[in-house]
Amino acid sequence: GDPPPEQQMETIIVQSTPKREVKADIAELEANIHNQLALLDPTDLSPSRAYNGYSHNFVTVRDEHRFLMLYTLLKRHSDQKIIIFFSTTKTTQYYSKLLQRLKFDVRAAHNGQTKEVFLSEYLEFSKKEGGGILCIPDFQNEFAIPPSCEWIIQFEPPSNPTEYIFRVGRISIESSSVAGRALLFVTPEQFGVLQYFKAAQVKLREYEIAKISQVQKHYVALIRKDETLRRLAREAYHAYLLAYASHSFRDVYKIHDLNQDKVALAFGFTKIPKQQGVTDDEQKREVRKDLDDRKWKPVKSEKNTNWMRSEKT
Repeated sequence: GDPPPEQQMETIIVQSTPKREVKADIAELEANIHNQLALLDPTDLSPSRAYNGYSHNFVTVRDEHRFLMLYTLLKRHSDQKIIIFFSTTKTTQYYSKLLQRLKFDVRAAHNGQTKEVFLSEYLEFSKKEGGGILCIPDFQNEFAIPPSCEWIIQFEPPSNPTEYIFRVGRISIESSSVAGRALLFVTPEQFGVLQYFKAAQVKLREYEIAKISQVQKHYVALIRKDETLRRLAREAYHAYLLAYASHSFRDVYKIHDLNQDKVALAFGFTKIPKQQGVTDDEQKREVRKDLDDRKWKPVKSEKNTNWMRSEKT
């Protein structure tokens, strides 16, 4: 049989992901997606929209256990198709590379890619039979979800809880024959997000993941020795904090409730990672100043030159 996760974490071999050929029917896929979205009304969250396909679930997780819980879940459902949503492009890039490094069958679609590559990754995942993972940033309903997905995981905070509820509801309407689960990762400090499900009159169940894999020390060792992953992890950590600090729903996502050391553990660090060339004290002052500034002032939207609308990096 397979070695336990602890051994697998230690014996992973680096494998480069081959470049995938851009499919000729990408334009047709994009047109079909937007045609589907044109028929749907994101403001209609009434119970009459019958969320029959995917059940809404949440799992309670501590910040320091966030990746361990995801790892455990993915290992137990490796034969199923899973989409994981992240809050930023940087975290999407990091965790997709990490999961590839851990021998999961992973694709990623984000605005760090060309539009053609993005759609190619999305298309290949859509057509894939059997298990597989697609990592993608959380954004405002730009693309439909392939109907054969058994799991939709919101790993990091959704940019808008109401839109998240609608997204899963829309998938359920389009794919009512699929018995799948939508799973929202929630820390005890974020339980306020559950009120949005009540307001939308959507049934929500608590999901439990028992006996999470104890692979943290191997995870930390992997990040310590892999320079590329360490760089991606550092960038993803800071992008996550800044996205959290600028979150529109600050009644739920309060940056000063975060323990940054515990958040760092989910990125494979034992302490807050500093940017290269910056001392520990400078890093702490810089992060605290940035977070304090963002806490009290609305974040001005910058002109977005990315082809994907409303994307965070």
